[in-house]
Amino acid sequence: MFKKASVILIFLTACSFFQQEEQSVVSVADTDKGKEAIALGVELVDEREEISDEDAPLVLVQCVNESGYKFKEPKNFLDLYTTIASYFETITEQEAQELWSIIEECALKYNLWGVADENQFEDPVQVSKEIDRSLFMAKCFRENGYPKVPDPNYFNREVRLDAYIDDDWELREDDPIVQTWQACEENLPDELKDDEWDE
Repeated sequence: MFKKASVILIFLTACSFFQQEEQSVVSVADTDKGKEAIALGVELVDEREEISDEDAPLVLVQCVNESGYKFKEPKNFLDLYTTIASYFETITEQEAQELWSIIEECALKYNLWGVADENQFEDPVQVSKEIDRSLFMAKCFRENGYPKVPDPNYFNREVRLDAYIDDDWELREDDPIVQTWQACEENLPDELKDDEWDE
């Protein structure tokens, strides 16, 4: 474990680095021409430097950490996802809502992954539950005679039955695949069920 002083030093260094980057980004609205245009009622688009998807996890963590959290700097998106998703499992619902609000604010503030453009950002708790549910179903299919069903992942969360169905396949109640799906659904743990699974 890091000593407390080391953790604070690393945290302050990260914050300092982040602030320097933030200051290097100049908004059109802050320039003389921008102020002049605003006075004339011209709507300006804030031309902040675009943050690449590769840098977005680091920017997000640095922004969240400014609110008092101490997440380590992620190596990549999956590192960020697993760190935050596992942290969500250790906190209360109210704490999770507070953290989620901060994550949303940071993502929107810096338009990470284009979320400000799309005005949406996924809840990591729900994403984790969705992936776990699909993992359970894929494993269940393999245990019931469908060995070519792969595990889902963050970027492809569906239960993939491509090896067993094609474009001509029709959904029928008596189809073995449908029956296997229903049997696996019945064994789905309660914590992985959503309203749609309970209907």
